[in-house]
Amino acid sequence: MSDAITERLIEEIVTLRQRVASLETQERPRRLVAAVTWDPPSLAAGAVAATTVSVPGAAVGDVAVADHDQIGARNVLLSAYVQAADTVRVVLRNETGATVDIASGTLRVVVWK
Repeated sequence: MSDAITERLIEEIVTLRQRVASLETQERPRRLVAAVTWDPPSLAAGAVAATTVSVPGAAVGDVAVADHDQIGARNVLLSAYVQAADTVRVVLRNETGATVDIASGTLRVVVWK
């Protein structure tokens, strides 16, 4: 190999090592998870039901998502947001034209710091 190629390879290795070192020192997002049993009420067309879930460490402004294992393919909207410290509010809205009754099941909330 020529000296120019060797120098270029050394420069690339140094650059890659610096990038790896930088990534290793960056704080990774922390994920907080909570799960509770929730039996939402029967919802008429357009109706809304809500509940709160305790998620220790959650703070207003953190990203939150929710899932209920009994929703399936129904046309309902499930949203979540951190309402207050350690508290996530989950809102379920019936987007269908008929009454929907979601069975009791596990409501899972994930918050990213």
